[in-house]
Amino acid sequence: MTASAIATPGSRNEIAARTARDGAALDIAMGDLGRALRKQLSIGDLVAEHPLPWLTGAFAFGVWMGIR
Repeated sequence: MTASAIATPGSRNEIAARTARDGAALDIAMGDLGRALRKQLSIGDLVAEHPLPWLTGAFAFGVWMGIR
């Protein structure tokens, strides 16, 4: 091992602090991603925003199934 590859106590503390900061940033990013996915996959909100196409589709599906 070379002298530059050995971590000094000061650099170990810096690495630990950087790892803690990066872990906190990763936790925040994963939380944001989870909230965005839940919002994007919320069918109820999508239907509430645009109910007419859903009602039309449900009616057409019902007619099609009633004819069969």
